[in-house]
Amino acid sequence: MNEGRYAMTQATYERTMWRLRVAIRLLTVALLALVARSATSGLNVAVVITGTTIALLLIVSVGLWREGRRLQPYADAHQSGSDDDNGERTRGMAGASPRTETNAS
Repeated sequence: MNEGRYAMTQATYERTMWRLRVAIRLLTVALLALVARSATSGLNVAVVITGTTIALLLIVSVGLWREGRRLQPYADAHQSGSDDDNGERTRGMAGASPRTETNAS
């Protein structure tokens, strides 16, 4: 059952990343077209507001794309801390961490 969930998660991830790449390309083209138009006809308030909005959307889209590339869905399955054999948690168990132990000598 986990394999089916993994496949759905992977498909959703790939579809979302593809849509982000398309959105980044469209926003880049729109921003370049706006810059070219403002170079030929001059700046006005509407061009500045539109350009700022497109630039902010582009920055957010690139940030989401980079974060999505860093956090891939299959990394969560291997680092979730669950044991696939019996479903028990393996991280967060009671006991002292090796980093917190002090040497008495």
